Amino acid sequence: MGEIIRGDYPELDRVLWDFHTQKIPAILAFRMYEERWNFIDEKHIGQQERHLIEELTDVYGNGVFMAA
Repeated sequence: MGEIIRGDYPELDRVLWDFHTQKIPAILAFRMYEERWNFIDEKHIGQQERHLIEELTDVYGNGVFMAA
């Protein structure tokens, strides 16, 4: 999938508090969504970000999203 521009996805950007690059590998984005899900505000996830999470889940989670 390549790299994800974190600024395009506000909730992802919020949970990447210890990363300083503007682009991150897609697999890392998926891991951060899963591992830091309790810091995600689901009410503020836009359609574009929901689509990204679904796509990442299909590619890297074999269709399964396991929030920590």
